Amino acid sequence: MDQTSPLPRRGVLVGIDHGAKRIGVAVTDAAQTIAMPLETIAVRTPALALQRLQQIARDYRAVGWVIGLPMHMSGEEGTQAAKARQFGDRLGRETALPVEYWDERLSSSEAETLLWSRGETPEKKSGRIDGLAAQVLLEAYLRGRA
Repeated sequence: MDQTSPLPRRGVLVGIDHGAKRIGVAVTDAAQTIAMPLETIAVRTPALALQRLQQIARDYRAVGWVIGLPMHMSGEEGTQAAKARQFGDRLGRETALPVEYWDERLSSSEAETLLWSRGETPEKKSGRIDGLAAQVLLEAYLRGRA
């Protein structure tokens, strides 16, 4: 367990699968034992996406953010990880909630596999993959810090 984690051990955490066109959002329960996909935000502008996330934080009384970092398979951070960090830093500043970054390698493919295992076709999963990817990311975070 990382003792330097800025996130409280109780209260709702919001997981973010950040993308330029869509942002997947998931939440934990207050005990931080389970994660559930919440929604996918279509990014019209970054400011509107931030406003929606601020509303989610208020509605769920969130205590922190877990932002997915899209790392290269080598473990290196690239351009997309830098964009996710920039977004997460801004989100943390604007909501005054702590932010932790978590390696999200393979979370989208795990989410896609989950949808296929449920028998959902690509047409049905449109827009759902991002919320599920946020759930996978948040579950990995909860397991990883336990």
